[in-house]
Amino acid sequence: ALLEEAAKENWSKVQPPIFGALFEGSMGKQERHAYGAHFTSEADIMKVVRPTIERPWLERIDTAKTLKELQALRAELLEFQVLDPACGCGNFLYVAYREMRPLEMRILQRIHTEFGKKARAQAGTRPLLSLKQFHGIDINGFAVELAKVTLMLGREQGIEETRSALASGQLDLPLE
Repeated sequence: ALLEEAAKENWSKVQPPIFGALFEGSMGKQERHAYGAHFTSEADIMKVVRPTIERPWLERIDTAKTLKELQALRAELLEFQVLDPACGCGNFLYVAYREMRPLEMRILQRIHTEFGKKARAQAGTRPLLSLKQFHGIDINGFAVELAKVTLMLGREQGIEETRSALASGQLDLPLE
């Protein structure tokens, strides 16, 4: 019954990183120390994500010159895997996912604006980045479950952001 009530709520404004703060706050100091549980801020996560994921992909996308190169980059992006070996509540995985979504959309936008109707039809407008590309390990089972919720919520918010951007014309892709 509690789960059904929670499912009826509007979760669209909940920021997924809040789960990390809640999780850390639910543990006592000794328990946090024993597990090494520490909430990593988004600013610190971006110090890893920006130079290892975001910048290299942006450089490759922006320097691609042909349709074939863009298609290959998208295929590679959809195979790219992210692992957090001490994921806690999944904040690192969430931020990595959130930063990779615009990379795929950038590829799609280039295909749609620079190449013909056939290329646009083949590429479609739906992002295909999957949560199955993001992996986390943690010794705390509750943290792992929170990481799953964090990623699912991030995915739903990403889908809604893409819909809104397409509908408002912020992304120059035709709606399917």
